Amino acid sequence: MHKYGMQFRPAGKVFALLMLALLAACNTVARPERMVPGASQLASLPAATNLHGAIAEVRLIERAGTSGGLGLRLTLLDYDGLAGAVRKSLASRGLMEAKGAMRLEIREPSTGYGFTFPGDQPSVIKLQVFMQAGYRLIRNSTGERVFDETVENSHEELASRSEYESDIRGRPTPKLQSAVEAAVRNNIIEFLRQLGKVKG
Repeated sequence: MHKYGMQFRPAGKVFALLMLALLAACNTVARPERMVPGASQLASLPAATNLHGAIAEVRLIERAGTSGGLGLRLTLLDYDGLAGAVRKSLASRGLMEAKGAMRLEIREPSTGYGFTFPGDQPSVIKLQVFMQAGYRLIRNSTGERVFDETVENSHEELASRSEYESDIRGRPTPKLQSAVEAAVRNNIIEFLRQLGKVKG
């Protein structure tokens, strides 16, 4: 049982092929521009009007990393890209201003992933990516923590065996890449949803 509650069921040759594909993903990092939620995804979120122009900067404080099933360690998250995606998302909602009185700290962002063979069919792989990040909004003048929450979420992608076999031939793993990007977007969306409830 994986620490996130997922069960891993090896399936002979398919399992070995999948391991090779995931190892090939070491050079596949989530693209920063794909981490930013779209306008339609943000439209239904609370406006956070009390924080309009309140945030002067976004800082990445600590980096945790990426963990995978069976002890694999991959670098799938562009941490500076994550900070940039959060910054762009805040700016699109009018919350960023150079003279703002607060700063946002992103603490220990990390991703984890696992996979299963749904329905015991080795030709289909279900990949699940988990994202966790701490968000701390601090008032610069007093050090008061206006917001301090850890946001956790996950995203699933289905892939065929052939998609992973093609990845082994030297191309990056697009399914894993897109799953990480989606998990990051969803994490930012949930952060903004919670931030919208802050009175400022």
